[in-house]
Amino acid sequence: MGIKKTLIKNSFFNLGSYAYLLLAAFFSIPIILRSLGADVFGLYILVASIIPLVSVLDLGLSNAVVREMSLPEIKKQDYIDVWRSSFMLYLLSGFLIALGVFVFLSLIPSYWSIFRLIDPKTLTYLSFIIPLTVLFNHVNTHLLNLPQARQRFEIYNLKTIIVGTGNTIITALVSLWTRNLGDLFLVQLIFHLTTFMLLVFYAKGIFPGWEFFPGLTGKTVSRLVRFGLKNFVGSFANQIEAQMSKYVIGASAPALAITAFSIPQNIILKGAGVVSQVATVIFPTSTSLLTKERLPKLKKLIWVVEGLTLVFGLVGVIGIYAFGNQFLLWWLKEEEVVRLAVPILKTLSFYFLLTSLTPIPGVILIGLNYPQIPSFFSVLTTVIEIVLLFYLVPTYHAAGAATAILVTTLITVPLFLLVFIKRFRSYEKSLL
Repeated sequence: MGIKKTLIKNSFFNLGSYAYLLLAAFFSIPIILRSLGADVFGLYILVASIIPLVSVLDLGLSNAVVREMSLPEIKKQDYIDVWRSSFMLYLLSGFLIALGVFVFLSLIPSYWSIFRLIDPKTLTYLSFIIPLTVLFNHVNTHLLNLPQARQRFEIYNLKTIIVGTGNTIITALVSLWTRNLGDLFLVQLIFHLTTFMLLVFYAKGIFPGWEFFPGLTGKTVSRLVRFGLKNFVGSFANQIEAQMSKYVIGASAPALAITAFSIPQNIILKGAGVVSQVATVIFPTSTSLLTKERLPKLKKLIWVVEGLTLVFGLVGVIGIYAFGNQFLLWWLKEEEVVRLAVPILKTLSFYFLLTSLTPIPGVILIGLNYPQIPSFFSVLTTVIEIVLLFYLVPTYHAAGAATAILVTTLITVPLFLLVFIKRFRSYEKSLL
C-alpha cells in the first residue's frame, strides 16, 4: 500500500476512534457533573489526572521502541530483543510507579483539604484501585507500541475505544447509581484489564512462545534507554504542564475552581488531541521517509498537515468566541460553572491555536534523532508555566491558570518552530 493510502487509512482509524471518544465525553461529562456535584466532580478530575500524569514515567521508551521497530531492514532477532526488553522495563517501572501512587494517595489526603469531600473508607479504596489502574495502563502502553510500529492502527485504537468507553459512558451510567468515587474508578480499572487481555492476544500472534515474554538484552536496553531518556524529559514535562494547573488550583482555591478550569481545559486538550492523533500516525511513516530520495514527500506532507492544522486552529478560536457561552450553557446547564468557565475557554482557545502547530514538528525531530529538542522546549514551557501559576493562581484562581498557560505558550511555541525549521533545513543540506 502506498504512503498516501496508508496515512489515510491509519488517520481514519485514529481520528475515527478519537471522534468517538469526543462524542462519548460530550454526553458523559454533564451527567457525571450533575451526579457528583461541582465540588466532588473537581476532586474526581484531580484523582483521574493521576493516571495520565504518571503514565509518562516510562523513561521515554514508547517513542524509542516504535522508532526501533519502524527502522527499515531491522533484523528479526533485534525485533524480538526490543520487544522483550521493553516489556521488562515497562513491568519494572510500572510496579515502582504504582507503589509511588499508593504512597501518595495514602499520605496526601491528610494534608490537602479538598480530600475531605469524601470519607476515609473511600480514600483507602482509592489508594488500591488507582495504583492497579496505573500498573495496567503502563503495561498497556508497552503492548500498544507493537501495533503502532506495525501501523496496525485498528489494533492500536482498541485502548481508545475500550478504556474511553469505560471512562465516559459507563462511568456516567454508574454515577447515576452511586456517587462513590471508588466504585467509579473500579469500573474504569475493569476496562483497562479488558484492554490488556485483548492486546496480549494480539501480541502473542506476532511473538509466539518464549519470544513474547519479558527479558533483558544489555545492548538493546542501553540503546532504548539512551534514546528514551532524551525524549522522556519532554514527555514528562508535557504531562506536568497539562496537569499541574489542577493541583495548584486545588491547593489554593475552592474545588469549584478546579471544575471551572478543567472543563474548558478538557475541551481544548481534546481539540489539540486531534492533531496529536495525526502525529501518531505520521511518526513511523516520517521515520521511513528520512532518505534523500523520499525527503521531498516528507516536506510536502509537513506543509500540508501544518497548513490544515492552522486553519483548524483558527476555526476553533472563532467558534469559541462566537458560540462558546451558548454551547456551555446548553451542554452543562450549570450557570455558576459556565460563568467561570467561559473566560477560561476563550483564553485557552489561543493556546490551542499555537500548540496545535507543534506535534508534527515534534515527531519529525524525534525521527531525525533529535528528541532532546522537543524535550528542552517542553521543560522550558513547564518551568515558565509553573512560575506563573504560583504567581497568578492564588489571586486569580482558574482565570490566573489560563493566563499563565497562554503567556507561556506565546513565548515558547514560536521559538520551537524556528528551531525545527533550522534543524530540518540543516538535515536536508546534509543529504545533498
